[in-house]
Amino acid sequence: MEYRKIQKLGQNSFAISLPKKWIAQNALIPGDPLLIRESKLDLIISNPKLAGENNPQVTTFPFDENIRRNITMAYLMGAQQILVKKEDGHISAEDRRETKLILESLVGTQIVAEDASYITIDFLVDMNREDLVQRIRQLYTLVMSGFENLQSIFAQNRAPTDILNNIIARDLDVNNLYFSIVRQIRGLAKESPLLGKLKTPLYKIVDYRLMAHILENLGDCCVNIARELLRLSQSGTTKLIPQPLGESFQSYLESAIHAHQQTQTALIQTNSKIIQEVIRHAQDEIGLRMEVDQLLNTMGGRSENTSYFIVFTNLQQIYQYAIDICNLIE
Repeated sequence: MEYRKIQKLGQNSFAISLPKKWIAQNALIPGDPLLIRESKLDLIISNPKLAGENNPQVTTFPFDENIRRNITMAYLMGAQQILVKKEDGHISAEDRRETKLILESLVGTQIVAEDASYITIDFLVDMNREDLVQRIRQLYTLVMSGFENLQSIFAQNRAPTDILNNIIARDLDVNNLYFSIVRQIRGLAKESPLLGKLKTPLYKIVDYRLMAHILENLGDCCVNIARELLRLSQSGTTKLIPQPLGESFQSYLESAIHAHQQTQTALIQTNSKIIQEVIRHAQDEIGLRMEVDQLLNTMGGRSENTSYFIVFTNLQQIYQYAIDICNLIE
């Protein structure tokens, strides 16, 4: 840090001299523009040239047992290109199929070059240009479709195998979108707020990162419930879940879905009244939870009890996540 005196130039202009060392470090020459940004307490002088640098980030690693982890981590870290090399020979056809299978779960990736010993992967989509909030909403809508499928299953008290398998398979789409959002958020966070390029406040970027993580967890809850319902459907029982437990599960899920529908509306409209209503009605969940707990405790030593408890644990988590998301919405 250095102190510089303000000098008056003419009637209406003022100037300060800049340290020679700073000029050299930033490769500035006379006539170059500088960005002066005002904060609450300071004036910040920045070099806009630094914001325009966009050198390709190439990540190189060998094709080994860590290939999936390495590609996924490079994607999430914001690498623009990956070079996968086979250190001890040729990349086999099986290796190439495995690589392409990995890329199916990463939005905006494509193999752009390959030969016998290497594969070059490019990330073709500039996620920073897409609206982050819109992508969060898309992820929410995708997860909500799983809720609606489960609601139909509880209402009919039977488990159509095709619907349950679709819920499980849809989790791949949830994960794909989640990974692309994480990559986009990392790209936004790298933008220098000192240069005025960052349109989204940093604290909101953190909120969106937490929100995306919650939504991904919601997808996992749907999968966990679907797997237990598949297991119950194979037990040979007439009803998927005995009554009145099945009706209590249905009521609890309907209440959770209503909370998420309101939360989704609040996310779109940034409506504080809706947020407060969701949080206020969370008190109703306590009564519903106690009702289910009492029924579970009267089930005796049934072999299906473990599945019932797993289903209800995930239902509770689904409801709680609606409150968590509300707390992240202004």
